[in-house]
Amino acid sequence: MKKFSCLAVQDEWATRKYDDRPHEFRSNFARDRDRIMYSKEFRRLSGKTQVFVVGFDDHCRTRLTHTIEVAQIARTISERLGLNTELTEAIALGHDVGHTPFGHVGERFLNLLMNGCYELNDLDTNLPDAEKGFKHNWQGIRVASSLEKLNENYEGGGLNLTYFTLWGILNHTKRDAKKCDYVDKEETNEGVEELKCGYRHKDKTCPNKGEHKLDFYNKYGSDLPDSQNWSYEAFVVDMADEIAQRHHDIEDGIEAGILKKDELVEKIEHEFKDYIDKSDYHKELIESIKDKEEKTYYLPLLSKFIVDFLTTNLINESEKNLRQFQSDKRIGSGKYFKEIRKKLDITEEKERINYDKELAARDKSLRDYLFSRIINSHLAQKMDGKSDFLLRQLIKAYTTNPRQLPDSTIITLFKNLQKIINDGELNSHNDASKKLESAIKSLGKNIDQPGDIRIVLNKLHKEKAPEYCVCLLRTITDYIAGMTDHFAIKQYNILYGTDSNWQGMVNNGF
Repeated sequence: MKKFSCLAVQDEWATRKYDDRPHEFRSNFARDRDRIMYSKEFRRLSGKTQVFVVGFDDHCRTRLTHTIEVAQIARTISERLGLNTELTEAIALGHDVGHTPFGHVGERFLNLLMNGCYELNDLDTNLPDAEKGFKHNWQGIRVASSLEKLNENYEGGGLNLTYFTLWGILNHTKRDAKKCDYVDKEETNEGVEELKCGYRHKDKTCPNKGEHKLDFYNKYGSDLPDSQNWSYEAFVVDMADEIAQRHHDIEDGIEAGILKKDELVEKIEHEFKDYIDKSDYHKELIESIKDKEEKTYYLPLLSKFIVDFLTTNLINESEKNLRQFQSDKRIGSGKYFKEIRKKLDITEEKERINYDKELAARDKSLRDYLFSRIINSHLAQKMDGKSDFLLRQLIKAYTTNPRQLPDSTIITLFKNLQKIINDGELNSHNDASKKLESAIKSLGKNIDQPGDIRIVLNKLHKEKAPEYCVCLLRTITDYIAGMTDHFAIKQYNILYGTDSNWQGMVNNGF
């Protein structure tokens, strides 16, 4: 028996929304892994920003190469701990499928848009709370549960992944939205403190009280109760994600000319000297890095040091924590662990997969240093500013004239509107909503005919029924979130530039 195999998620525990016929020789989690790996959204990760915009340098990471590195690190940790490596791989490969073009710039922009912070053509000024929010881990659940299409028997769409895999994708980062960075506190003449918008609604009172909402995703979270779907495998991926970020931020920062080897080695020795001195292997690695002048040779050694150093500490500390837990709870079998796992405090269990406390603090210091030097660099900020502008211009074009959206996206929009009507969610007292219902019903079987629905779309856009505005914004958000960096730039050039390749507009949507 492997070290902690009784704490691993067992294949027979796996459940899905839709029953699937068991496979002859593949486990449930192996099937999850393969469904993710063969999905369109996974393939598009090859064209999405990790830190630097794709195309800046052929050797810098993309979101896909980052994902592959996370999967490899996570598998090493999981295998050493005796956990379920197939579940670990599935979570790791799927953890970023909800990410946007241009990395966290795209994520931040779409979240502001879907919180009503971006005033544009009166479409999003009155977004109801239930429709607000965008966050890449929640969007990953939406991609895997709705947007990807695999089997027509899955009525709601999606890949029909197990709930364990979905929970891991959701929880590889924080589920809650961050506080808004643009809110300014002001005191009124009466001495009352008000939160004023410092973004696009200059000097207006923030309707969200400085808090971004993610209520739109509540319907996905209801299927994933923590007590049933948490796993040590998910916590392993969370930590592997951090380790991968640390090592490729260093490598990409040096490739981009932002970081210098000597400065970085000095920082590493300052933070981790006590640990390095106790390990002949890591001490020798550091000395080798110092001795080498050519980037070709010292760069792989830097990555090797960071990954091995952090992974080794994580494994050793996690083994100690799990051994103590197993002894305290007298867990001798997976069957008994299944009985007690629903009663455990998930916050406490997450801490069992971690570095020792001292190293965790020093790693945070290294992370903050890299963030300051790389993310706040002139190069990265220029890329971020340009990316944000480009996305704002795409939104402006699509909300001013949504008929510019590709056929497949417009068809999706109308099917989403049709679902709202079928579910009885229209405001029957609103004239524009009544006209919306009449227009959708008038299409009949022509709901799949782009030419016909563009005529109707023109009328709906003038009426601006609240349901239409909400549905249009979410459909456009899904469309943009799925774009690669190159595709987003291409669409901008077609819409605003002199690019004559009109074929770039065809067959590119959900």
